[in-house]
Amino acid sequence: MALLMALSAPAHGAHAGSVSGETAEAFKLKPDPANGAKIYANACAHDCHGPNGHGDAEGNFPQIAGQLWTVCVKQIADIRSKNRDAPDMYPFALYEHVGGAQGIADVCAHVAKLPMRKSLTHGPGDNLNQGKKVYDQRCARCHGPKGGGDSAKAYPRIQGQAFEYLIRQMLAIRSGQRKNADAEMTGVMHVLSLNETSSVADYVSRFPADPAASKR
Repeated sequence: MALLMALSAPAHGAHAGSVSGETAEAFKLKPDPANGAKIYANACAHDCHGPNGHGDAEGNFPQIAGQLWTVCVKQIADIRSKNRDAPDMYPFALYEHVGGAQGIADVCAHVAKLPMRKSLTHGPGDNLNQGKKVYDQRCARCHGPKGGGDSAKAYPRIQGQAFEYLIRQMLAIRSGQRKNADAEMTGVMHVLSLNETSSVADYVSRFPADPAASKR
C-alpha cells in the first residue's frame, strides 16, 4: 500500500479520466488519514510492512512509508481486482480489512504521511556508473532524477527500497508476472540486459529518502 496525500483537485480529475473501477472512484474522494491510520494498524502493521511502513531490510516486504497517494490507491485497487499478482498482500487488501474505495483512499493518505527511511541493503556496488547512466537515460523521465516519482501520473516513488525488492519487481515486469505495469515500463525492461537491470537496481537502492524529490 502507499502514497502522498496532498494532491490538488485537478490531479484527481486527470487520473479519474484515465483509470477505471475502484481506482477512479477513490481518486474522486477526500481521504481521511486518521481513519486510514486505524485501517493500517489493523490490516498492514503487524507482520509485513511494520508499524512505520518500512517493510523489512531484506526487501521481502517493501517500504511503503511516503509512497505517493495515487500510486498506493492504484496498487491496492489493482491487487483487489487481481490485475497485480500479490498473493501475500491480497487477503489484507480485501473489503473486510480495508473497506471500499473510501477505505483505500484513507489508508493511502495515512501511508503517504509516514516518514521514510533510507534503504538498508544494496547490491555489490561494482557497476554504479552503468546504473546511473541507464537510469538517467531510461528511468529518470518517469520516476524523476532522484526516484521521487510523479503523483499526477501515478509513477511510483522508488527511493528507499531494498536492492532485492527492486530486482524482483523489475524482473516480474519483464516476465509479465506483474501485469499492471504500463507499456512504457514493460518496454524498458525488455530492452535492458540482466546486468543493466542489476546495476540500475543497485544504483536506485542508494537514493536518499527525500519526499521533496517527487513531482507534485
